[in-house]
Amino acid sequence: MPEPASPGLAAPESASDLPPDLAALLAGLARASDMGADDILSSVTTLMRRYRAQRALGTHFGVAADPSRLDTELVQTGSLVTDLVRRLKPDEHDEERGARLRAEQRTALLADVKGVVLFVALLVGVITVTGICGWLALFSPDSPLETQHWAQTMLAAVVSGAVSFLVGRKVAGK
Repeated sequence: MPEPASPGLAAPESASDLPPDLAALLAGLARASDMGADDILSSVTTLMRRYRAQRALGTHFGVAADPSRLDTELVQTGSLVTDLVRRLKPDEHDEERGARLRAEQRTALLADVKGVVLFVALLVGVITVTGICGWLALFSPDSPLETQHWAQTMLAAVVSGAVSFLVGRKVAGK
C-alpha cells in the first residue's frame, strides 16, 4: 500500500513533473545507466517512502544505532538500494576492461624487461670485475705487488659471494 506523501510535498509521478535542474540530473543518470528516467524516479520515490516510514517509527534507515554493525533491516530491504546503485553505475564495459588489461600487460612487460636488463648489467659487471681481478692476480707478472693483493682480495670476495649464493639456493631448494 503506497504511503501518502508529506504535506506540501507531492511525489512526482514522472520525470516530466520535475523542476528543470532535477530533470536534467535525472536525464544524465538515465543516460549513464540501463534504467529509464521514470524507473530511476520510481526507485528513488520508493526509497524515500521507506525512509519516511523508518523515520516515523523512530528507527534509522540503513544505519544501525552502533555504526560498527550493519543494520539487518538494510540487508533485508537493501536489494532496492544496491540494485539502484548497481544499475546507475554499470559494471566495467568490454572496451574499458580490454584497455585496462592491455595497460596492465604493458606495465608487467616493462617491469620484466627492467628486471632482465638490470640482471644482465649486473652479471656483465661481475664477470668483468672477476676477469680483470683474475688476470691481475694470477696472470700479470709485471703488475705491482699492491695491485695483485688488491685484485686477489676482490677475487676472493666475488668467489665467496658466488659460493654463498649457490649454497644458499641449494639449501633453500631442499
